[in-house]
Amino acid sequence: MAASAPSTYTKLPECLMNGGLHTSLTNIVQNGHSSMNDEVQNGHSSLNEVQNGYSSLQNCTKTESSFDEGEAMLKLVLDLVLKTKLVTGMSTSEKVVNFKHPKELKEVLLVGVERSGCSLEEVEEVLQQVVHYSVKTQHPYFYNQLYGGIDEVALAGAWVTEALNTNQYTYEVAPVFILVEDYVISQLTNIFGYSNGDGIFAPGGSMSNMYAMVMARYKKYPDVKRTGVFGLKPLVAFSSDQGHYSVSKSASWLGLGMDNVVSVASDSEGRMKPEALVEAVARARARGCEPFFVNATAGTTVLGAYDPFHQLADVCAQEDLWLNVD
Repeated sequence: MAASAPSTYTKLPECLMNGGLHTSLTNIVQNGHSSMNDEVQNGHSSLNEVQNGYSSLQNCTKTESSFDEGEAMLKLVLDLVLKTKLVTGMSTSEKVVNFKHPKELKEVLLVGVERSGCSLEEVEEVLQQVVHYSVKTQHPYFYNQLYGGIDEVALAGAWVTEALNTNQYTYEVAPVFILVEDYVISQLTNIFGYSNGDGIFAPGGSMSNMYAMVMARYKKYPDVKRTGVFGLKPLVAFSSDQGHYSVSKSASWLGLGMDNVVSVASDSEGRMKPEALVEAVARARARGCEPFFVNATAGTTVLGAYDPFHQLADVCAQEDLWLNVD
């Protein structure tokens, strides 16, 4: 018959019983998994564990204190965003950026954190510096062809997403976001005329171009997924002389080689010439290479030019090439 545990062990603080200790001494003794002496000796649930700080009352107090400080910091950030008008309402009298040379900025910017940590006041000072010396993309005089500012709805959504801190692995861990992702992708594929299309979200344009090149290679040689590119003809991709460098970078990452990305001539407005593409494809085949991928651009970096997609699509259909629109 198992002996009952002494009251000095069973009356642990509630904060320790609820998750602080994995198994209470009372349950260990009553269930007969091991004797109290064994448990004390091997340290799994001994009083030493309570004393050395793993599950002490002091840690419980620190946790509650940390929670209060964390909540205060979140409120501080919200106040800072609203006060400095980082979303809307920034005055034209403000500077787009308080520019300093990198060496000067390093001298005034508090970027290090000591092992001992820092106070909430010090955190506030750092946040103010971050805002002060950063480029204000929401400023009325900030002009960029790719991005600018943010609106309240997008920011609120981003905050909630980050607060939930989940991953898109499976429906089990992200049921809401999986459904949102599926809905957005279906809407986008419908816009482009695919009634039963599919897609993925990418971290940026460069990775999207690489994903496209991977799919084009797979379409040309399905076995490449298992056997690799060994023994194949050199695969050649095509992009205009105004196209983005990420196409060459993708060819490098995929082992195709940057030299196998052919630069196709563009016209005076920065658009790829379809006839120049036809000639480039013919030259590649004459060298014993295998053309497989054409990158068209919707808004080049310098001129904002749009390649003639319909004409390029006709060329790709005739030559059995994958057409990607960047």
